[in-house]
Amino acid sequence: MTEVLEIERGFWNAAGDTEYYRQYFHDDGVMVLPHASQPLDKAAVLASLAGASPWRSFHFDALASAEPTPFVAVLAHRVEAWKEGVDAPYRAVIASTYLAEGTSWRLLSHQHTPLNEP
Repeated sequence: MTEVLEIERGFWNAAGDTEYYRQYFHDDGVMVLPHASQPLDKAAVLASLAGASPWRSFHFDALASAEPTPFVAVLAHRVEAWKEGVDAPYRAVIASTYLAEGTSWRLLSHQHTPLNEP
């Protein structure tokens, strides 16, 4: 699960880095993001990265994980993240499912549920 957590952190560090997403986001993957009006496939996610501002910093807590089979890993956590020039942090609960392909884990499903905390 350590490798999956590092890949997850890598996605938060990789805003605008299409190569990271090409490498670690599954070709049949789906993302459900608060700003999107529908689930996003890989092509839509890659297109959305153009001009995306990176996170200045982020912090994960309340980590929960499961590995129901040797080829599937589920990671859930809260995130608090900051963008440059934005005072208020973004807070959400995140759920990600990873699929092992060969010796690599790839993100298959990713969902944000924003938190309305003060």
